[in-house]
Amino acid sequence: MGLSDKFKTPKWQHKDSKVRLEAVKELNDDDILVDIAKNDSATDVRKTAISRISDEQFLFDIAKNDKDPEIRKIAVQNITDKSVLIDITQNKMENDDIRINAARKINDLSVLVVIAKDTSSLSVSREVARRIYDNSVLEDIAMNATDPIARMNAIRNISDNAILANIAKNTFNSKVCQEAVKKLNVTNINDEYVLAAIAKNTSNASDCDKAVDKISDLSILADIAKNTSYSNAYRFAIKKIDDNSVLADIAMNATDYKAVEKAIEKIDDEASLISIVKNSEGVYRYQAVEKISDESVLIDIALNDEDALVRYVAVEKISDESVLIDIALNDEKSLFRNTARRMISDESALEKISKNEERIEEEILSKLMTCEKCGSKNITVEYHTMTDPGYSTCVWGRNDYICNDCGNITSRQL
Repeated sequence: MGLSDKFKTPKWQHKDSKVRLEAVKELNDDDILVDIAKNDSATDVRKTAISRISDEQFLFDIAKNDKDPEIRKIAVQNITDKSVLIDITQNKMENDDIRINAARKINDLSVLVVIAKDTSSLSVSREVARRIYDNSVLEDIAMNATDPIARMNAIRNISDNAILANIAKNTFNSKVCQEAVKKLNVTNINDEYVLAAIAKNTSNASDCDKAVDKISDLSILADIAKNTSYSNAYRFAIKKIDDNSVLADIAMNATDYKAVEKAIEKIDDEASLISIVKNSEGVYRYQAVEKISDESVLIDIALNDEDALVRYVAVEKISDESVLIDIALNDEKSLFRNTARRMISDESALEKISKNEERIEEEILSKLMTCEKCGSKNITVEYHTMTDPGYSTCVWGRNDYICNDCGNITSRQL
């Protein structure tokens, strides 16, 4: 070597980063590579240096502490020490992409299970769940991982029907259950609880029908009707039920109002219908009232129920004129007074009701023509036509009673 060569700057220290990059590709000295990886100004040169370093401790230091996530990712790719990879994967402060890269290099099943059930990074958990194929381990993840998507990824790799059935039967997460149900063959299943899980969670009408058809336990059929969001499930279940008390239970407790309607439609026992009206708070109790014929029950509902629609339906079914006259004269609500009035044939009673309505109207107008805020009688009335924004054909009138002294406005729908 000549004297000039001795003092010649090495190519890995050249000013041109392209020259340095080519030089680094030929280097095998870990000490020099570490120096370049730490200090070179060009990211590409640093990446290449890191990719050629075998010093695990240095790679771990870079993976843990370097500010550039791309550099940390390259370092992780070269790490082989399982304990170091686990440390990176479980580092909650680390970038998810880097944690995923570390997790991809881990093959220890017990470690992968822990990561799959970890809640600190859902994306890492989901990625790891995809890599596991042991059915018993996958069942553990599917049943116990916090992240539903990690659980669903685990289910996608399960090949054991008994395990899938167990998940479908025992999980409370509907999406996880649906994922298990997708992989089950209804034909091969006889466990009624598993069949119920399929019926409640499949969008496939044929599978739902087959599952419900194999169920004979009324309590399970009722559970399907009460707790599914799929119309096929509650329709098929209610179709199989003839017990009025079970149908009444569905009507009072189903989460889907259409299931309530279907159950009430099928009830043919007056006592069950009355029980629905008296013991539930559902909006659709009026449908039960429509099927009740007992006059005394209808009168009680018309006079005492708190729901306007339920009362209205009951009033329309009453035939006792003395009760209708009482409602027409004394009910606080004009809706019920007018409904009862339409059903009365007694002329003298109608005349009395008409005079009573005039008196009520005068009292209302007198009150409206006095400002409730300041007591002034200096009131201007303005009429407005209102249209429901959702129903252009639904039009009604409204009077605004405006106080000319204090500006207070009282409105009355007509």
